[in-house]
Amino acid sequence: MSMRTTGSIADEIKQFIDYVRSCNARGLIVLSGDTEQVIHVLSTLLGHLARPILAFTDSRDLRKVLAVHDIEVARFHELTSYLGREYSSVIMDFRYFFRPNAVSAASEMIRCGGFSIWLTKSLSLWSPGVEGGRGTFRRYLLESLKLCRSILVVDVDSGEVVLRNLPSKLSRRQFTPEITNVDERLRKVLSLCATEDQYEFVLHSLRLLSDLTLKVLVGKGDRGRGKSAALGLATALAIAHNYTDEILVTAPSPRSITTFMKFLCLGLEKLGIDYKTITEKGSVVGIRGRGFEVRYVVPWLATGARLTVIDEAAAVGAARVRRLCAKSRKVMMVTTVHGYEGSGRVASELLIKQLPSPLVYEFKVPIRYLSNDPLEEWLYQVFFLRVDPIEIPKPENVEYSSVDQEQLVKDRDLLRKVYGLLALAHYRNEPDDLMTMLDAPHHHIRILNSDRGVVAVAQIAEEGPIRDVERAITRGLRGVLVLDKLLRYGPKEAAKTRGWRIVRIAVVPNLQRRGYGSKLLNFLEEEARSINLDWIGAIFSRNDIIDFWLKNGYLPIYVSPRFNKVTGEKNIAVIKPLSTRMRHYVEEALREFKVRLLTCLMSVYRDLSAEVVASVLKSIRVPVSVRIELTRNQEKRLEMYLSRRILLESAMDAIYLATLRKLCESPSVDLSFSELVALIAYVLQGKPLDDVAAALRTDIETAKATVDKAVRKLLS
Repeated sequence: MSMRTTGSIADEIKQFIDYVRSCNARGLIVLSGDTEQVIHVLSTLLGHLARPILAFTDSRDLRKVLAVHDIEVARFHELTSYLGREYSSVIMDFRYFFRPNAVSAASEMIRCGGFSIWLTKSLSLWSPGVEGGRGTFRRYLLESLKLCRSILVVDVDSGEVVLRNLPSKLSRRQFTPEITNVDERLRKVLSLCATEDQYEFVLHSLRLLSDLTLKVLVGKGDRGRGKSAALGLATALAIAHNYTDEILVTAPSPRSITTFMKFLCLGLEKLGIDYKTITEKGSVVGIRGRGFEVRYVVPWLATGARLTVIDEAAAVGAARVRRLCAKSRKVMMVTTVHGYEGSGRVASELLIKQLPSPLVYEFKVPIRYLSNDPLEEWLYQVFFLRVDPIEIPKPENVEYSSVDQEQLVKDRDLLRKVYGLLALAHYRNEPDDLMTMLDAPHHHIRILNSDRGVVAVAQIAEEGPIRDVERAITRGLRGVLVLDKLLRYGPKEAAKTRGWRIVRIAVVPNLQRRGYGSKLLNFLEEEARSINLDWIGAIFSRNDIIDFWLKNGYLPIYVSPRFNKVTGEKNIAVIKPLSTRMRHYVEEALREFKVRLLTCLMSVYRDLSAEVVASVLKSIRVPVSVRIELTRNQEKRLEMYLSRRILLESAMDAIYLATLRKLCESPSVDLSFSELVALIAYVLQGKPLDDVAAALRTDIETAKATVDKAVRKLLS
């Protein structure tokens, strides 16, 4: 390529940059072609781009070039540590791999008038998608580029502009808060608000702290709406009003509270309150001042406080947030509904439903860029980051069918319906999930269709057979999840089986609980049997849906010892054997799992809901012979309790061992569900009676009587 051609390309790109800036918009620039030429063209543009600029690359050659131009450089695995920061442009080196998650996350950092800049191979050779994929996602992405209203795609090898779409001008609307007749402390904090949403949230926080009937304030909204900043300002106001001397802050990681801490400090400075920051590994994790302390605690260690503050609450997990609310006097939190992580609508709605009469405020206005920004619109459109529920009338009949990924790419309306349903069903949906669904060769889509539209969808993944069994057991295998869990408790021969893992299954919201999900499962099972598969299984972390799987004959074979970082609940694996040999393997695994579950209820499974444990135990109808012996004294005290001569607590050690033995050795439990829940919570998990009463939704005296009745029925 001649220098003249390089110069003309650079001029073309500079004109595009200037035009996008003049429109108060953001844009996407794609430089494709030979590696050396792409880097050369990029280097000629760097002087024309406003600072600061961030670049993500794992290439040494590119890092050297960028260092000369004083560009901040990071590796892709470090991306999460940059979230919450602001840049004029973000360069992404996609020549060797492509991550939709990275595209979406990086766009959140780019301010108004800035650019997302991709470096790729020649478009004819570029293969964005999963390794060994179908190529379907590549076709989808390249077609999707045409939909962006602010984009320039340049082939540096030929010197041609492949695609150019120019944005419309966006109008700026400056927010000027009207602050009159308010307390001086409130006036100072409100003056820092950049949007009306932040202004209103701070006012809501004051109402929360002053109203004895309110306990929880929730700020919800899409990514980039200034929620964390508003939360920081509201916390500064709480400190100024001397609400409490200790404030607990939790979020998925210390980096997640970067913006919160920044605006907390700004608020304190505006209020004239002296403070000192506490840092760990480069992140501010606490603030101390005269008469107050704000400290960060990781979610799994957070225990509540007089005032608890939660950033990215949906990512902390609904179950965990619910527990924190129960142990805190007041709670302020913000949560992302849609954003670079994908659609978190299910997480946010599930979270809010479980909170005690929360005061909810919705953030709508973007903070770093203007409303109707073309880059944000394109990302939300292409990666389905904003998915809203759909409703269809109840159909007369439904039809089971397979949907090819190529068909989805060609029919975007069908893709939106199918993927939109799957996104709504999942706790948190990521852009990478779309790439996996469209491109992974072992993933497939099945639907229940009707004349009214798509009723239900299932995404399935092939698993097995496993050749390297030892590696699967010790290190795990990518994409092999159900078999991995089965091999922990079942025979190694199970590795030779083949099955389907149901990645996601979803029904149109207004038609849920009408049997369509079960009908889709039945069709899947029939098809699996017809092609001689051994099993169908699933792994999920929303414990509230376990009854759906159990009522359809799926058996629990695994409960994770640790909480899922996203949901705050424990992952559960279920399986339905379809072949004779698989039934034997699963039965063996069930015996091992039953013993492990029961014997660990006082330790790693103590924080598992007793209701979930009860549902699991009732579904495991296999006896297990165990050697649990009571001493003579224990047998005597157990007999004295059963004959009502001593209290339950005086024979608890004997009752505990006898209950373990009875539940292990019995193929079924002749107790009502509430009796079993009470028995598990009090005897096997060692929970206090007030926790048992809460699980039974009754008073303590009734809970105590239920425990007593359950023990006597089981052991008499």
